[in-house]
Amino acid sequence: ATQQWFIDVEAPSQSANHDLDGMYVAILESINFQPELFEQRARILPIIKLIIDEGQGHYERFTVVKNSLEAFEESDYLRLLRTGPPTAAQQKLLDLCDAYYHSIEEVIQITFSLGDQAGGLLLNAAVRSMENLHEASHLLATQGVLPQFNRPAQRPASKRVSCIDSMSLLMSRETTIQTALKQLNVLGDDSEKTLAQLHMAKSAALYQQLQEIVRSDEGI
Repeated sequence: ATQQWFIDVEAPSQSANHDLDGMYVAILESINFQPELFEQRARILPIIKLIIDEGQGHYERFTVVKNSLEAFEESDYLRLLRTGPPTAAQQKLLDLCDAYYHSIEEVIQITFSLGDQAGGLLLNAAVRSMENLHEASHLLATQGVLPQFNRPAQRPASKRVSCIDSMSLLMSRETTIQTALKQLNVLGDDSEKTLAQLHMAKSAALYQQLQEIVRSDEGI
């Protein structure tokens, strides 16, 4: 059922006339036909078109995966999930996954507030946050725990973020991530400690790079 959900979401991306209307197609049409409402229309439209095109690739890959697994029972390839509450270390990993998830949203928000060159550099750097999220989620999955993808308590503002606010977002998020990693390094078993130590170094380098990109774009 979950596999089919991903397929259904991605399949309509090329058209707005399916049962699940292509959400990005609707956004594309809204921006394209209301130029007076979108000052950066020329910049935004190619990005949305790219998302639509990539959605087709996602649809095709998900379909291949589903077809490849049809010969097997779900019990053959799905992990068993824990029924009890997470351990203290697992809860810290769950918090860390949410922090990585929120950091990706924040970088995307900052990206759209900066120029094309800086924005592209930020997106490339944000991929490393996705890799960290994947590694933390995979470790949880091996223990029978799924990441929750909780939304932030305070939703990102729907406006351009200033350089000062961008730096504040980045520094605050780095502190949250590093604190969670240090706590995981105390609470965790060997595999959790190894991940915590690796991610402390990776996250420190990543956030230094992100802040340098923002400073460079604004001439700070």
